[in-house]
Amino acid sequence: MNKLEMNDLEHYIDLFTGFAFKSKKFNTDGNGVRLVRGDNVTEGKLRWGEKTKYWSDLTSDLDRYYLKENDILVSMDGSKVGKNFAHVKKADLPLLLVQRVACLRAKNGLLQDYLYILISSSRFKKYVDLIKTGTSIPHISGKQIKQFNFQLPTLQEQKTAISILKTMRDKIELNHQMNETLEQMAQSIFKSWFVDFEPFRDPEHEWYCEFEYNEELEKEIPKGWEVNTIGEIIDFNKRRSLAKKTKTIKVGMADIQEWKSQIENYSIEEFKGSGSKFENGDVLFARITPCLENGKTGIVNFLADDQIGFGSTEFIVLSPKEEINTAFIYSLTREENFRNNAINLMTGSSGRQRVDHKALSQWLFPLPNNIVVIQQYNKITKPFLQKMKLNNDQNKNLKALRDLLLPQLISGKLRIPDPEKFLEVIDT
Repeated sequence: MNKLEMNDLEHYIDLFTGFAFKSKKFNTDGNGVRLVRGDNVTEGKLRWGEKTKYWSDLTSDLDRYYLKENDILVSMDGSKVGKNFAHVKKADLPLLLVQRVACLRAKNGLLQDYLYILISSSRFKKYVDLIKTGTSIPHISGKQIKQFNFQLPTLQEQKTAISILKTMRDKIELNHQMNETLEQMAQSIFKSWFVDFEPFRDPEHEWYCEFEYNEELEKEIPKGWEVNTIGEIIDFNKRRSLAKKTKTIKVGMADIQEWKSQIENYSIEEFKGSGSKFENGDVLFARITPCLENGKTGIVNFLADDQIGFGSTEFIVLSPKEEINTAFIYSLTREENFRNNAINLMTGSSGRQRVDHKALSQWLFPLPNNIVVIQQYNKITKPFLQKMKLNNDQNKNLKALRDLLLPQLISGKLRIPDPEKFLEVIDT
């Protein structure tokens, strides 16, 4: 690449912001068209689930706010302004854009996928950090986004960068999808065996048995099963020793993804004497609102052997005990009755409510008297845990490589002499 001329982004994009929909008229029952608000735009993707809102009053003046496939969205407010961006997938449509979210469409020789590369670059994040305004709620304007200065490569060089980075992104996304599937499989087996007792109802199954009514649980359970508090079968905040000033891995609440088991981000910091302590195999369970309701629960599988990590005081650390394994604990924390119980046990002032680990540990749960049942669950789910860790490790390596290549590609300092061969190496 030759030295490239610097350009303002405004010459190469059309930018518009969303409509000021009245929040009191939002609905959550799926009636109308889904809305894209700032809450839906997270790091690299659109987030739906409990944050999904719809608009049913579909008048013609809203036509200009309908989004298209591959539109790039940038959230203009919040603590992660500059980091929260996403591109619209076909499966997301139809969508309407809400105010304080910007939509970017490339033109004049800038490819839309290369625009996404620019917006996802560390250079854009650093630019936003310099120009954002506001302290409690940082924000940027559409004008400021358009003033971002960059170098425009040739079309062929844009296509090469797009191909390389898209291959990485697709592989990372495939690993995420695989992990979600493995999580769902572990949870499905857990619910079938330990909540719905399906193998124990089937006369054709070797574990078939009679049922009896249990007064403590107020329901029928397999005859002979023992009812325990979960504090008897799982360790809560197990005592661990970590000397002050020890440098080790720290996991903050922001490092836990909503409804994801794998913890992809953490820092290396000095332990100052307070915080939860954990080791590999533990499960970190958020105990404070709204993190608990939003499903912030993660598996610890990134420490060295015998290494102790630490994190937020707002984690309850759940540890394997005897025959109970990590997959069992994680699936339990995803079980609807367990979660509802935890939410109902929350106390404290509005906005700062939290559940006490001692109260949560008293929840009752039945376990089979036949240890082979739990051993079989462990045997089935152990490969799930191993594969999830492998996928997570691979994603960390891919992201590190992407972050290394990205600034070099967009600055014109790096040329890939044989892009196809390079892509083959990435894809192995």
